Amino acid sequence: MRFEVEDRIVNPEIPVEILALDEARTLKELKELASQTSRLLGEGKTAEVWPLKGSEVLCMKVIDSDRLENMYEDGKLPPFNSPEVEFDFLEKARKVTQAVHIPAPHIVLNIRTDENRHVRIIVMEKLKAVSLKDLHEGAPLPKNFNAITFFERMRASLEQLHEAGIHHRDIAESNIMVMVETGDPCLIDFGDSTLVIEGESPYTIRDDFGRVLRTYPNDKRNLGEVEKRFTAKLWNNLTSSR
Repeated sequence: MRFEVEDRIVNPEIPVEILALDEARTLKELKELASQTSRLLGEGKTAEVWPLKGSEVLCMKVIDSDRLENMYEDGKLPPFNSPEVEFDFLEKARKVTQAVHIPAPHIVLNIRTDENRHVRIIVMEKLKAVSLKDLHEGAPLPKNFNAITFFERMRASLEQLHEAGIHHRDIAESNIMVMVETGDPCLIDFGDSTLVIEGESPYTIRDDFGRVLRTYPNDKRNLGEVEKRFTAKLWNNLTSSR
């Protein structure tokens, strides 16, 4: 299968030669994905995250645009952000908060295949981290992890993001990660995020007649629920090991 890059968006802070190498590695990796020779890092409603061979620090989020278009229904709002919009949110969020680590985006590629399909890819930083979901399922807890300061920093980051009008809208165990070496918190997947001006509701989308089109989970409420579940899990592990 052949792949052709139709257009791209790049991070201006990253040297051109590095971006060119990222693009070449991505195209090579796509050919290998077709034969399923790589290890899947993660999967969501509409995308897959794969390692980028030849790089220890990058991964790629792959979205099949044809699959995306099939999710649109009779003019309703799209179910999630395009890769270009998510790229922009990653850049904005990294400037707004340093309380948590947010992966650095490198490049967005809009690619057409010789089968006339469209694939969009975000190449971004690959975190040396484990998700709270994985920890719930038995992954070892990083030795420097401190639950109290971890969730304090998560709450601080949401405050900073909200003050800037950025609402994540998908706060869940799968999108909150712990850096393996430091225990620091990470926040990923801005595919449902929105930028809200004062007076607007970030979690209820209405049409011109006031009818509700879509609702999203509240960031702070969801974080509270995640913290309760995770704290209960830690307590259960502690008491069962005695």
